[in-house]
Amino acid sequence: MKRSDIKQAFGGEVPFTKFIAEDLETSKRLLTAINLSHEDGYSVTPEEHTVDSKRVDLVVRDTEGDVTLVIESQDASGWLDSIHASKITYYMYDRGCEDGVLICEDADEHIKGFVKWINDNTPLRLTLVSVVIFEGGKTPHCEFIPLLRPSDI
Repeated sequence: MKRSDIKQAFGGEVPFTKFIAEDLETSKRLLTAINLSHEDGYSVTPEEHTVDSKRVDLVVRDTEGDVTLVIESQDASGWLDSIHASKITYYMYDRGCEDGVLICEDADEHIKGFVKWINDNTPLRLTLVSVVIFEGGKTPHCEFIPLLRPSDI
C-alpha cells in the first residue's frame, strides 16, 4: 500500500466524505476513533443541507434518528484552515447538536488552539481527527487518529 492524501485518493472533499458514509468499514473506523460504534446503531449520512442551503459534510444519527454528531472535513488541501474550523460551529447549531468532529490531514498549532478554545469556552465539544490514507487495494483505506479531544473533566 502507498500513502496518499484526500486530493490524490478522492479528487476532493465531496467524494471523500461520500466514501466515508458509503463504505461501512471506513465509517466504522471513524466512529471507533471517536469512541462511538455502528453496533450501537449509529448511521452516517452525507451532504445534508442547512436551512440556508450550506452543505454539512456528514451527520451521525442514533437509532432514534436524533443527530448526535456533525462532521466537517477539510477540503483537498489537507491542512485544517480557519474557515472549516469555524463553520462547523454553525452546522452544529443548525443541526441542534453540541458534538462535532473536524477531519483533516493535519493542523497547525494556531488552529488547534482555536479548537481547544471552543472546547474550553463554549458548550460545544469538538474533536480534531487526522486522516491517514493508503492506496493499493480496490478502494482507498482510511485510518483516523484523534489529535485533540474535548475535556471530560
